[in-house]
Amino acid sequence: MGLASARAVRDGLIAAGRDPQTPAAVLARGTCPDSRTAIGPLDRLPALVAEAGEGPGLLVVGDVVAHSDAWRAALRAAAKEVAA
Repeated sequence: MGLASARAVRDGLIAAGRDPQTPAAVLARGTCPDSRTAIGPLDRLPALVAEAGEGPGLLVVGDVVAHSDAWRAALRAAAKEVAA
């Protein structure tokens, strides 16, 4: 259900005043060998769900995401794209 409601969650949080650049993560099939994680800003939450793929999942929104290795790796990748 969480993955299917990502657009409504994003829209509701932003409408309530949450910064669109708030860190967000989608963890799909977290306990399975084919688990996937997608990390990015809140305003991209539906796209992150598409990136993570089908299956049961968890949406995580907030500063806790910014403490993850995946978030730091995404920032480094974005910086490389800007520099290129």
